[in-house]
Amino acid sequence: MNEKLIKCKLIDYLLKKYPNSIVGAEVPFLAGRRWVDVLLINRKRELIAFEVKSEFDTLRRLESQLKDYLRTFDRVYIIFSTKHKNHNVISRLPKNVGYAFIDNNEKLSFVKAAIKNKKLFKLNLSYFLWKKDMLIFRRNQSESAIKLRARLMKQKSVSDIHEMAIKALLERYLERFNIFINEKSQHTHQEDLEYLTKIYKIDL
Repeated sequence: MNEKLIKCKLIDYLLKKYPNSIVGAEVPFLAGRRWVDVLLINRKRELIAFEVKSEFDTLRRLESQLKDYLRTFDRVYIIFSTKHKNHNVISRLPKNVGYAFIDNNEKLSFVKAAIKNKKLFKLNLSYFLWKKDMLIFRRNQSESAIKLRARLMKQKSVSDIHEMAIKALLERYLERFNIFINEKSQHTHQEDLEYLTKIYKIDL
């Protein structure tokens, strides 16, 4: 089963389990150095990341990916193809990472629930904010996003920046998500993923 098909099955599962939540696909973080396969913003205003590892993927980079995920998102899940079921990396997953398997019959089985991360990094969360999202911290017209971000991190708490990140992400993805909901049929198809994927130049 390819990555896009797994994403479709996962999204259908999330929409059923977490009504009134928002979903995005291929969402950039860390200034575009990383991309989360599926992002869920739930009613508790948590950022929940899902990394998909299909049967065509290797797990070589997973441990380094998880370091960034755990500094950025409230909860982190890995969705593995059953091809990886006996891989030794699974036994080395951080204790707060949740995971599930999806088989060739498209059955998604969650094995472990993710534990909420309590040590998110201000810088990681701040990269969800574009320059326009930080103008409240501007002292003059010519200030760069770098200076604005530095001032933001000095003046605001992790929880404040987290809330600003949620607001910015909702502004970018809510309209597209609503179009996706209105256009999709009973099940999500691979072409529907385009509605959830926002293509843009990251304005830092």
